Amino acid sequence: MCWSLGAACVAAGLGLPWAAARVSEGEVVPVVKTVRLRPALVRLPGGSFIMGSPAGEEDAEKDEQPQRLIEMPAFSLCQTEVTQGQYEAVMGTKPSDCEYGCGDELPVQSVSWLDAVAYLNRLTALESEALVALGEAALTACYEGSGDDVAWVAGCTGYRLPTEAEWEYAARAGTTTRWSFGDEEAVLGEFAWFTGNSGDQVHAVGGKKANPWGLHDLHGNVWEWVWDAYDSYNSGKVVNSVGTSRALRGGSFGHSPENLRSADRVRYSPEVQIWYYGFRCARGAGPQR
Repeated sequence: MCWSLGAACVAAGLGLPWAAARVSEGEVVPVVKTVRLRPALVRLPGGSFIMGSPAGEEDAEKDEQPQRLIEMPAFSLCQTEVTQGQYEAVMGTKPSDCEYGCGDELPVQSVSWLDAVAYLNRLTALESEALVALGEAALTACYEGSGDDVAWVAGCTGYRLPTEAEWEYAARAGTTTRWSFGDEEAVLGEFAWFTGNSGDQVHAVGGKKANPWGLHDLHGNVWEWVWDAYDSYNSGKVVNSVGTSRALRGGSFGHSPENLRSADRVRYSPEVQIWYYGFRCARGAGPQR
């Protein structure tokens, strides 16, 4: 394993973990096995969307309403959830509960929100080292502080969690239906791992069909931590970075179809590690307030 990502890593043929970051707007980057420290990035175009579930949507919850119009700048999101192999390569630890599946290509699970923040700052530092060695600009960390006092660094260029609005924008990919493929529950198994097909196990990332923007596993496999503290939509805030619970999105291999809807949301304490909690990383535009 190569902990320093300078010229020695390149000479050893271990691949450049940041190579997929340079993509044109809207381009889909395939999952590449030489991307060792994170999944490949997909550049998502800016635009607007209606966040939340409409009145009358089946299984909709009160905390998904009222709907609101969100203007979203372009940003990049990893094509899949961070895997166990990628997490170990960055952090040197294996937190996943093997009762539910262990393997380098499976999504990392049993990680807290704080674990995700630590991984993203460490990933930023490692990729920054490689870039500087090639004479390019360093990346800057997106988080500072520790424990319950983690702050987002304005103007950062490194890796971070998506905001809750960014996550739903990416999951919907221009759709307004319960899931990104439509409203028919019978089709869910083609796009997601959930209680109906998972065998109570996590599965390799990218194994199901992608959504219209080429993103995999936004429905199911593991719940994904997002940046935001959980808050009522009635507050009118798009990003709320103050609170005791953090939001998660997407449902998991251990949950039912209604929990995999694009609008569904749950919350948990940022220090808690649960066997169906994971994350994916983002880069680009900062939080909107």
